Amino acid sequence: MFQYLLKRILLFIPTLLLVSLLSFGLSRLAPGDPVSQYLGEDAFGRYSTPNDLLAAENGYAQAAADFHLDKPAFYFSITSQAYPDTLHRVFIGFRRATLEKLIGQYGNWPLVEAWYNSVRSFDLKLLGLTDSSLVAAAMPLKIPFRELYIKYQEGAITTRLKEMEAAFGESPALSEALGTEFITLKKNYETLKKRPRPASFGSQPSIGTALTINTIRG
Repeated sequence: MFQYLLKRILLFIPTLLLVSLLSFGLSRLAPGDPVSQYLGEDAFGRYSTPNDLLAAENGYAQAAADFHLDKPAFYFSITSQAYPDTLHRVFIGFRRATLEKLIGQYGNWPLVEAWYNSVRSFDLKLLGLTDSSLVAAAMPLKIPFRELYIKYQEGAITTRLKEMEAAFGESPALSEALGTEFITLKKNYETLKKRPRPASFGSQPSIGTALTINTIRG
């Protein structure tokens, strides 16, 4: 009887572990962003001021923490050195997905981060416009600009930047208000394109065969 119970217990432990791993894997493979679905698909489509954007970002971060989605899936991961171990701190799912694709494409996280930060800085500056004539002149900017949060293909980003540049050409006042930020935006993307690093495994970001283990920080 004791041997039978022991066998059943020994069989139960790996079965429980396997079921847990399968359940966890299926939850991670489910399509869509659970936080965005919880908050509403247009959670980032309603903001019109810098405070609205910050509130949307904070609300997303809080919801991610409530669902325990603010940490990496595992306590360690084996990835290319091109990927930072702090990427999980970009809580917003669609932004993080775009950053992951850009890292995979260019392999240079510091420049990808600089590009992302310039996009967000431009967004805050754009939302900070208060003059009604400038707000009206900036309307053609908004659709192509907001798509920079989700675009990673070179052709798509270049097209959006050209559309924004055309809008600036129509309004000297808008160029004066946002021109510096737009120049920074373009410069950061051009730098990113000119200085890619192959996203390979290794002790050096560009070449090698060794693996790195990314751990949780913070």
